Amino acid sequence: NGRVDAVWYDTRNSITADINMVPFDVYFARSSDGGRSFSPSVRVSATTAVKRTNCVGNSRCGDRQLFEYIGLVSDNARSIAAWADVR
Repeated sequence: NGRVDAVWYDTRNSITADINMVPFDVYFARSSDGGRSFSPSVRVSATTAVKRTNCVGNSRCGDRQLFEYIGLVSDNARSIAAWADVR
């Protein structure tokens, strides 16, 4: 039917000086035209989660990456998202 749903981890609301804390939320958007355009993104997580790392300094550190554990199931009328948020 042209519906495309998307869910992702997002750090747009992240404000912290501590480089070993990565606050994140989960957002959702949908398209009804096969992905040519999407609705505005909507925060679906009830609270901001924080991933704590053991990175040293501001150098690149793979531990700052968010999780791959995220899922989305949808049909013509609704979608259900599931994710890991370390709480």
